[in-house]
Amino acid sequence: DDHEYDRIAREIARLIELGDDPLDVLRLAIQWSWRRLKFGWTHAYAGMADWLVLFDANKIDESKNDVEAQLVCLLESIGHVSYDVLREIEYPYTEDSLNFDEAGFIQAIESEDESLAVAMIRGGLKSGLQFEDFELALSQSALAHYNDFGHSLIYVTKAGELINRLGSVIAEPILISLVRSFVFAAREDKIPEFKAYASTLTIWNSIGNNRVPDNVEFDFNPKQWRTLGIAKALKTTLNCRRQSPEDLYTQWLTVNAINLLSFDIEQQNKVTVSISGNVGWLDFTHAITFANAVRKQCRKFPQLWPQGLLQMACFSGRNVAFTTAEYELERWADTDFDSIFQMIMDHGQDEYIVSVHWLKLALAVKEEVVELSQPQARLLIAALNRFLNSPLKLKQIRRTAHQARLFVSKH
Repeated sequence: DDHEYDRIAREIARLIELGDDPLDVLRLAIQWSWRRLKFGWTHAYAGMADWLVLFDANKIDESKNDVEAQLVCLLESIGHVSYDVLREIEYPYTEDSLNFDEAGFIQAIESEDESLAVAMIRGGLKSGLQFEDFELALSQSALAHYNDFGHSLIYVTKAGELINRLGSVIAEPILISLVRSFVFAAREDKIPEFKAYASTLTIWNSIGNNRVPDNVEFDFNPKQWRTLGIAKALKTTLNCRRQSPEDLYTQWLTVNAINLLSFDIEQQNKVTVSISGNVGWLDFTHAITFANAVRKQCRKFPQLWPQGLLQMACFSGRNVAFTTAEYELERWADTDFDSIFQMIMDHGQDEYIVSVHWLKLALAVKEEVVELSQPQARLLIAALNRFLNSPLKLKQIRRTAHQARLFVSKH
């Protein structure tokens, strides 16, 4: 209720000393908070899934854990949840229950009909369905649009991890609050900047993997691909669709890694920029964490590769204008995951949005590098290291004032 960080730590430590299951504090935090999330899922639940990975990593053996390190993971999880619902009332959901129908559920999300979609989740759970039974519909809904700049698909993967780790007792609050976040998610493909996405996806779906007449296949050249704006990046992806989806995925992941490594930090200090130019570090990190979710979900459901790959291209096409031509691979490549996670476990960041992005990017990179060649993995690790050790400007005071004056002068 008060977000007393040190008191939260003491109460968790007390429960551990009493011999309770330490993960019960996470289950209870979810049960207490989920109706207070006005717009559904936030990074708090996604971060909880990631902190659980480190919680498990600090189990030394069957009889001994690094208790203080594990306490950090629990504390950061609950602190973030507490912060996100601080002073919030409960925002009730429908109590209705209907049979789960995959097509009907997807249409309910598309129509932004929260009550219908929630009722189907409730009905499905009551009939004995598990997360896996909802996963395809959730993944399709998450990728139906360029949803919330990729967050929706990331949240699907984290929902599965949370339910798998904490048990079915949290399935209902996790899934229902996830549905609410889908309903409220910004559909980024509807803004002019990404207008080519829908038409490109329509072409892909209509012709499958056959060649487009009069178009040539593009060979992968990172230097060339990272110069492509959104429309050309989408067209390139379409023209290369006869490649293995996994190969095309690796190509866009490599490009987005180079973009992260070459983000022009001076963009953070500019004042006289348009609202569409409000680009910062997190725009670049999302390209990697989203890619990680694409690989996981599209391997399970290969029919979703076109959406995943085209949205990865959207990330690159948007971000490339805010990069430098050169990047310092050698300066940032010399690091290891042990030192990275030690840094994250005592991050010193006052804002949860920063620490959770440190964590989720580090875990995504650690998972992705095992899939890559050594040079590609080195690029990705260097990009992560540069992000963790670079200034991050979250509040743009002068820029906001400038944009406000510019906006009202036109209206």
